[in-house]
Amino acid sequence: MKRSFTVWITLLFIGVNVLCQSTFQTIAEKSDFTSTSDYEDVMTFIDHLKKSSPYIRVENIATSAEGREIPLLIIGNPLPENPEDLLNLHGIKFEKLKNDAEIEVEKFNISELIGSERLNQGHYTNTIEGQYLKESIDFPAGTIVVRTDQPLANVAAYLLEPQSNDGMMTWNFFDRYLVPQWGMGYYPYPVYKVLDRTDLKTIPSL
Repeated sequence: MKRSFTVWITLLFIGVNVLCQSTFQTIAEKSDFTSTSDYEDVMTFIDHLKKSSPYIRVENIATSAEGREIPLLIIGNPLPENPEDLLNLHGIKFEKLKNDAEIEVEKFNISELIGSERLNQGHYTNTIEGQYLKESIDFPAGTIVVRTDQPLANVAAYLLEPQSNDGMMTWNFFDRYLVPQWGMGYYPYPVYKVLDRTDLKTIPSL
């Protein structure tokens, strides 16, 4: 186990050195390769790397027989923090309501929300059950509008559909909007479908 950590982190350091121009060194490098790193050394080194760049994030992929978390370092753009960021990341065009508007929509009422028992890429992914209902709802100015007459409409639908197996619901982007702080039940799924032709007055999103 100790040897695999040493090889793995050395190979990783080659990849991130150009990225963050870090002066960090492994125990092997500091000792002119006469010593190797233990688990605590590796975790400290990883923590330094993580703090050195917003492009590095750390997740846990397993637990060793000794009960230690085995880290996975991912190098890439910072994770989107909200649904708008994720839409932008995928190149999906969206607008915002110019004024308050009452709109006839189809909403998804949640009857059951189940989080996975095991961590998956840093997430306890969700699955939900429920049913669609039609209702007239007042939406405030600034509400996000995603139209389907765009090249990436299928991608938008895949991300926004409540029971998509790889969408925003699955990957916890809507968790804060679904569960009330007090009381039982769930709030309605925060994405609504406009099925009939409707003249929505919108402004471009910045």
